[in-house]
Amino acid sequence: MSRGGPVALEHEGDLTPVDLVRRDTGYVSVQRLDARAETSMSELADQYFDWLGRAFRGLVRVRGRAADDAVVMRLAGVPAIRLRRVGVDEDALRFEVVGGALARSGGSFSFVRHRGGAQVILEGFLPRLPAWLYARTHGPVHVQTMNRFAAHLRRLATISNEEMPAEERQTP
Repeated sequence: MSRGGPVALEHEGDLTPVDLVRRDTGYVSVQRLDARAETSMSELADQYFDWLGRAFRGLVRVRGRAADDAVVMRLAGVPAIRLRRVGVDEDALRFEVVGGALARSGGSFSFVRHRGGAQVILEGFLPRLPAWLYARTHGPVHVQTMNRFAAHLRRLATISNEEMPAEERQTP
């Protein structure tokens, strides 16, 4: 897919927010995020990448930005998950998972505008860990991390909403 072309996600229709589901094609995780209408999915991804390092107090560091062709999430200095940007438009940003110490090549990690907010979708993720170990370690950490990021965005929305004049405030 070209850098500026449309994003064609592999699924059709709505995905219901789920914590983590194992399918034949890999793991799927969908979380709903509060995102202001004027926030692009690239901006939302960059907020996530910035927040990740702060949330894990430097244990996790991200190299790259949404506008870059490659993003690497490093865990204690080791490239844990490597992403390659494969599509971007005004309503979606999609990365292909291309490997790393915690991931085999395959699957996608996407930020998608959805019903007045956004969804972050991990689809077809292939962990390097055996399924039984992934389900007890990396899988739950992923879900907890995404839920913490969603809570962080809700706190930011509340703070920015309170600072705005009443007529400009977002209503749920």
